[in-house]
Amino acid sequence: MFIATDSDVIKLIVKLLPLIIIVGVISLVWSLMSSAWERISQTSVLQFISQTLGWTNFLVLIVAVIVVGYILKFIIKSKKRKQEQEERRRLSEERHKFYLDMYDDDEVVDRIMDKELWVGETTEQLEFSLGYPEETEKKVLKTKTKETWKYDHKSGNRYGTRVYVENGEVVGWEYK
Repeated sequence: MFIATDSDVIKLIVKLLPLIIIVGVISLVWSLMSSAWERISQTSVLQFISQTLGWTNFLVLIVAVIVVGYILKFIIKSKKRKQEQEERRRLSEERHKFYLDMYDDDEVVDRIMDKELWVGETTEQLEFSLGYPEETEKKVLKTKTKETWKYDHKSGNRYGTRVYVENGEVVGWEYK
């Protein structure tokens, strides 16, 4: 036994809606043409509408067209939103697989996917998790290299996040 869900009903309406609209328009045009072709040339448009359809039917038709338009707009937007969500999910899965192939460590991959900072994170992992910094400062000393990766530029030399890197690994960060 088949039980129709809301989704099935919406799909059926979407499939039948163009046919229903076409049949309605054809029947409306046919009734207008057959009943009042001669009166069109002798009366104004408003008189023609009131004599053939009646104002109530005309207003119902206008409201029905508007409602159908909004329903179609809602259905199209919902479908587009669903496709975008599916695309984001697919890209996220591909990105997860790429990182897993690269690092072979679920914990590291999860941290990168969550855009997390941690002490010991490599600059490559940092770039994957937060992206390339807006600005960097680099100091090369005798025994080590110090870098400051700056993200979220506010103004001048003000940044929302600064990540401190020594010899290619994160040693700290600050948020402002």
